[in-house]
Amino acid sequence: MQEKYMFNIAIRKWKQLEQSFKGNDNALYQEAIQLLRTRYVNPKFVPPKGATKEYRAARLVETLELIETISTNAKNISAMRNAIADEVIALARVLVLEIPASPESDSTGLRGRAGITGELNVRTEELFGIDLKLMSLKRKPHYQNLSEHEICTLISWSSRQRLQLLEALRHLIYSSPQGKDPESVSAPRDWLQTFIHAACATQEESYRRMLGLPDAFGDSLIRGMEYSTFEILVRSCTLDPISEFEAAFSRKNSSKN
Repeated sequence: MQEKYMFNIAIRKWKQLEQSFKGNDNALYQEAIQLLRTRYVNPKFVPPKGATKEYRAARLVETLELIETISTNAKNISAMRNAIADEVIALARVLVLEIPASPESDSTGLRGRAGITGELNVRTEELFGIDLKLMSLKRKPHYQNLSEHEICTLISWSSRQRLQLLEALRHLIYSSPQGKDPESVSAPRDWLQTFIHAACATQEESYRRMLGLPDAFGDSLIRGMEYSTFEILVRSCTLDPISEFEAAFSRKNSSKN
């Protein structure tokens, strides 16, 4: 009953927001409507277990409200960066638990990169019992009938959907005549995948400490929690976070020699 009630609220909000968007010539709104329809309203794929109509409706409204906030914010580039950072951190929390150890196939392409091993996949249930943020997920009504691995898969799916949308809108903002951010489509390198790796490396390091495991960085010049610096660069709207990140640790290691 609770989910059905929430679904009805979500649908009403969706219709209200959609109606308000119809008369708006803001390209951001129009793009958002189209992307959201294909991801949440009429998905052209089979969602994972737990991605019920009610769940998708709730995520849809959350995303619409987030887009509305970003679009009406005078500093929309900063708001967009923070929204992307929040979603990447949420994704990393579960993504490192989805990556299997070798020789199983890794669809993320992250295993083997600095700090990412796939060793935590078999420790997922254990981590849900000791990490406070994971424990809080398990207590939420929607996740109570799902296994720990199913929770990770569902949240990962939802975060990826929202990230794809935010990325599309990010480039739309930058390419618009009103775009005021120094970042543009001509920026040296896009940083999202590097950010996801950095966030996952930071998260795996944190989980490994909880489990009493050694770090997984081998001879990498950048160690453990240093990867969290990338999040700061993203949130501060640094034009090229990758170059700034590499330069910072290049200087650090040069000073050691």
